[in-house]
Amino acid sequence: MRRSVLLPSLGSLCLAAALAFAPGCSGSNQDEDGEIVLEFWTIALGDAFADYINGMIADYEAQNPGIRVPSRSSSS
Repeated sequence: MRRSVLLPSLGSLCLAAALAFAPGCSGSNQDEDGEIVLEFWTIALGDAFADYINGMIADYEAQNPGIRVPSRSSSS
C-alpha cells in the first residue's frame, strides 16, 4: 500500500516542479504556430512510469489549451 501511494506522489511532485520552473527558462518557447512548447525530461525512469507521466502531461495539456508538452527521456 505504501509503495502504491509513494510512486504516484513522487511523479506528481516531479511534474509539478518541472512545470513550475519551466517559465523561468530563457529563450523562446513558442513554435511556428504560436503554440507554447514545454519539454518534460526524465532520466532513466524506464517504462515503469511512462503511462503515468504521459497521463499527467495529457491532463495538463487538456487544462491549458495552446500548450504542448512533449516528453523526452534520457537513459543514463
